[in-house]
Amino acid sequence: MESLKAHTTKVSTNESHQDEVIHEIFEIIKNDAIVSQELLKSNIEDKSIEFFRTLLNDPQKAIAEMSSNIDELIFNAVEELFTKKFKSSKKVGKLFLQSTGKNAIHFYLVLKKDTESTRSTFYDYLDGYDELALSNRVEVHLHFIGDDLASKLKPETKQAF
Repeated sequence: MESLKAHTTKVSTNESHQDEVIHEIFEIIKNDAIVSQELLKSNIEDKSIEFFRTLLNDPQKAIAEMSSNIDELIFNAVEELFTKKFKSSKKVGKLFLQSTGKNAIHFYLVLKKDTESTRSTFYDYLDGYDELALSNRVEVHLHFIGDDLASKLKPETKQAF
């Protein structure tokens, strides 16, 4: 009976984590929609507006473009979710990231206080992400580095904060 209770707690925790991630994704989408609406009022077109115009004029082309853009949107959302999570933790002094194509992101974290407990916080978040189907589309890798190694990262690695 005890293992069933532990399993139920884990499922509830996982669903709660999924709800949090879904909420964050909706916030990103909502913010993008608000920006597009404001641009349209000023007769300025962004990618979203261009897509809807294409959808109205050439639905097949729009669907083909949409499918090729989905991976990029997912990738950017995952990158933003993790970056926000790391920044809000107040445990990360510097964050660098490097993408390998559109299916993997490497985060290089310089922790303010590098302890096993601090690292565990981020591994727990990564474990929650790995349980999502989304993790099959975008791999996330965490690397904990010292401040001295930050200057030796590859040039294509960008600093997020």
